[in-house]
Amino acid sequence: MAIRNDLLYADSFVDLLVIDISNPEQPTLSKRIEDLFEYVIPPYDYEYPLDEIDEKKGVITGYDMKRITQEVFNHPNPWPICWGYRMESSIADVGMPGANGNTYGVGGSMARFITYDDYLYALESSWKLKSINISNIDNLKVENELSLWGNVETVFIANDYLYVGTSNGMHILDLVNPAAPNFLSSYTHITACDPVVVEGDRAYVTLRSGNTCGGFQDLLEVIDISDKYEPKRLSSFSMSKPYGLGIDNGTLFVCEGEYGLKVYDATNENSITSNMIAWFPGINAYDVIPLDNFLFMIGEDGFYIYDYSDLNNISILGSLLISPSE
Repeated sequence: MAIRNDLLYADSFVDLLVIDISNPEQPTLSKRIEDLFEYVIPPYDYEYPLDEIDEKKGVITGYDMKRITQEVFNHPNPWPICWGYRMESSIADVGMPGANGNTYGVGGSMARFITYDDYLYALESSWKLKSINISNIDNLKVENELSLWGNVETVFIANDYLYVGTSNGMHILDLVNPAAPNFLSSYTHITACDPVVVEGDRAYVTLRSGNTCGGFQDLLEVIDISDKYEPKRLSSFSMSKPYGLGIDNGTLFVCEGEYGLKVYDATNENSITSNMIAWFPGINAYDVIPLDNFLFMIGEDGFYIYDYSDLNNISILGSLLISPSE
């Protein structure tokens, strides 16, 4: 999701929702733009064939393994009756039918939506970036679609540049023309899930193993982006299952899942993990947004707010915990 002024934008599978949150206690649906995004199925076991999908029935939420027999015809000579195993989909019916004075949204490192002036940038499937004009909610439209590579995962904006994290690197695009982001360069690393944040001429990315991205290393990397056409890795540090991260005035916040939230002094880019400021174990940390000395963190069990105005005494201000059943 992304928020601009009093409107919240969220994807509902293939639809885009526009929700009025001017009264946060009574949000209302302002607009539903149907079929704006591509119909994408969840991952499945590719060792078995997939049954036919009827998109009109709704959203696929999972699969069942079934042993079936069926006649298969291969014109002009029919094959005999054959048997085997097939993945059948479980359907849920959801009622489907900056620097130049620009304003942009502040998002977490795991975000797939972000706003910039009158545009909403959204990642679709694993290779497409959509630019959606949101200046008039009664006439929302996709003005540009850009094909990228590397299994796109996250978006982040800094100083009028758009950074797209992928499973094997990072793309850099300029926003001179907000309607059509312009590709400048890519930075490539080993295959892994890859959120990215930027401050000044440094980009920070985490790489995580043991997931659908196919990664096998857990790392924090620092990238020199002073030359947007030739990003270069400066340093790399071992981590423990890192997820999202955030950077503010040289202070780096890293979510390490079940290992909690860690805070580092990143001013020396060659010894970041040797300069830990604080560690908050006992929480399952997913992503963070540092803003004006407040850290907004989402975890497996809810939402947390920290005050880091005094780095020697970072304190939690409150939390909103959500049980698994909610």
